[in-house]
Amino acid sequence: MVRTACPLDCPDACSLEVTITSGWITKIDASPVDASLVDASSNPLTDGWICKKVKHHADRVYSPERIMTPLIRTGKKGSGEFRRASWDEALDLVAKRITQSIADYGPRFDFALFIQLIVVKT
Repeated sequence: MVRTACPLDCPDACSLEVTITSGWITKIDASPVDASLVDASSNPLTDGWICKKVKHHADRVYSPERIMTPLIRTGKKGSGEFRRASWDEALDLVAKRITQSIADYGPRFDFALFIQLIVVKT
């Protein structure tokens, strides 16, 4: 069992106990709050609770449907048409779009707007 913190980007920073068997995650649960361990390994804010999404995180990590390579949309949004891309191609595309967004909207452009632009223009 390994104590760690939730990898998701939410404000709670839940403390986790992750069971690893033969190198595979087999269980994810909340770390119990222990008054003697209220330091980096325990989070009294979440009081020993984690969300359902994290509880079942290993199911997604090991799912045969998990996307393991970048995909670039080739059809209209929602059509489900994609092609495989190399990591270099995908990163180059993102860098190009960020650079173009800065040129179009200035260096302080809104990242949420950028995501919308990437989705709409792809």
